[in-house]
Amino acid sequence: MSRYDIQSNIKIKGGNVFDGENLAVRDLCIEHGIFVEEATLDDSEYFCINAEGKTVTPGFIDTHIHGSFGYDTSDADADGILAIAQRLPEYGVVAFCPTTMSLQKSQLTKVLNSVDVAIKNSSSDSNCAEILGVHMEGPMLNKDKAAAQDVNSFLDLRSGDVLLKELEADFPGLIKIVSFAPEAEGREEFIKNNCHKYSLSLAHTEADYSCASKAFDEGANSVTHLLNAMREVSKRAPGVPAAAFDKKAFVEIICDGKHIEEPVLRMLFNTFDENRIITVSDSMRGTGMPDGNYLLAVINVEVKGGRTYFGPNGDLAGSVSNLAEEYKVLLDAGIDKVKVIKSLTINPLLRLRINPEEIKLGRILPGYRASFNIFDSDNCLDVCAVNGNMVSRAGK
Repeated sequence: MSRYDIQSNIKIKGGNVFDGENLAVRDLCIEHGIFVEEATLDDSEYFCINAEGKTVTPGFIDTHIHGSFGYDTSDADADGILAIAQRLPEYGVVAFCPTTMSLQKSQLTKVLNSVDVAIKNSSSDSNCAEILGVHMEGPMLNKDKAAAQDVNSFLDLRSGDVLLKELEADFPGLIKIVSFAPEAEGREEFIKNNCHKYSLSLAHTEADYSCASKAFDEGANSVTHLLNAMREVSKRAPGVPAAAFDKKAFVEIICDGKHIEEPVLRMLFNTFDENRIITVSDSMRGTGMPDGNYLLAVINVEVKGGRTYFGPNGDLAGSVSNLAEEYKVLLDAGIDKVKVIKSLTINPLLRLRINPEEIKLGRILPGYRASFNIFDSDNCLDVCAVNGNMVSRAGK
């Protein structure tokens, strides 16, 4: 990808534009990095893009991303997190939640501090993907569904409640999502104490339908990487997915075509409410890097041929995918384009209880930031812009 050196006033002509609810072919005008209703400058002052036959979407938002480009959130490296933010627009991502693995309190504290520093350091760089806050995956998880999580860091829910209080006191408002297993003792109190502060998301869990339903009734509002690291579903054991469907919870889905096969992706997108599906990458530091061995927190992972392998059985350990690739996977699988775009833009914000009108992301409307993507007729990313600053595929 290559980056333009200056922010432009831009006219986009003839694109199929998604405004946040609907797709329609129309022209767009951007002035000083903001979408405007009507042009106020001379035509010579605009950079013009012919988008005929292409799709224009709001910039994507990834709320479950451990790392990319050789960096990992769990390293507690502010420069590394900033480097991720600077390069994510190459994948059409304009905002994200750096995501931890299960870590000891001392390391979690360092991670939160590094994210806090990265947010401050990125505030003056309008080219960066915005850091929305931290997704804390664990450490309140079930050892029987640990997958690539470090079981030595796991806590019960009562200890996790204490941990969250201490972290919140040191970093108020920084944590946005907490992924936890709801079947442990102390669930009701844990949810009561935390559901108004965070998006509480069921993850790495042996919960059955009844347990998951109770957790949603008590205030949990989402599921982390649906169908992965949880009890399998059968006709007499509907489990977490059916509870999420009945209770209208948000559901994260890793849409790389490796964690979940395409026919199942079609089924999920045609089953769940289109306003509750969230596409995530769950990517790790090997994303955008050559094949080889990489650490995911403390777990050694092999990256080969576009997927991850860990342990004696070669299990998956996060992905080396990205949201632009997953957009293409979903559309190539025949899934409705409006549903797909919502899952990548507006829905992640709603899960975080962030009003799009306040941060001016997730929609293409007058007054909103010109953070957008243009995809070609083959569903490949052509251009991404962050606040009107454009990133384009090399050679375009």
